[in-house]
Amino acid sequence: MSEIIRLDSDPGTGKNLQIADSANQVVGYIHGETSYNPKYINLGFDIIDKGIAKFPNRLDMRFGKIHMLGQVNNYDAFTDEIVKSIDFSTKNKNKWQWTMNELVKEPKDFLLDNIQTYINNLFDLGDGQAKNIRRIAEVTLKNYPDHVISLSNLGISYIFENNYSKALDPLLTAEKKTPKDPIILGNIAYVYVNLKDNKKVIEYYEKVIQFGDDNAKRFAEQQLKKLKE
Repeated sequence: MSEIIRLDSDPGTGKNLQIADSANQVVGYIHGETSYNPKYINLGFDIIDKGIAKFPNRLDMRFGKIHMLGQVNNYDAFTDEIVKSIDFSTKNKNKWQWTMNELVKEPKDFLLDNIQTYINNLFDLGDGQAKNIRRIAEVTLKNYPDHVISLSNLGISYIFENNYSKALDPLLTAEKKTPKDPIILGNIAYVYVNLKDNKKVIEYYEKVIQFGDDNAKRFAEQQLKKLKE
């Protein structure tokens, strides 16, 4: 790994330092960039692949590889490794091990919770990752049909592509399983906004007001006010 300093006129999305002129007007930004030597990265991947093949229940190795694929921005391979881990979890009945071969406590939840963290990274990258998010959601639901978060992820992947009619079914299924979840209810309301079904928009924002926290309630109230205007 190496780090370089770059001067740019674009603030970008990460951390930066602003450069101002004598009139205190911002004229540029200083960014720090991290890069990895592909020779050593690929060598590391080759070695970890051998480790995973020899010790397939060692989840720390799988997560280590997934983490590094994210670091080098190879999100298709990142997704491939997540999918492999989920598929393998039903084959090994979630008998996951960690470093020193100790058994993972509550292994199913540990696996899926950490994978959701990786999916959140894909969400942060925006709608260009919709297909990868959908792949992970679909394979999770294949193995764990009652996983509500994956139903929500599946719906959001379609929202990213403005395919609101396809987004609705998994979100409504998620609502049946967790009818008081304000995030799911808010996403359903958003879908109905885009489907121009005002009656349903009102219904679901009223549910958000009923079950959501203060921030969710304020947002829903604002949306209903705009609708009435």
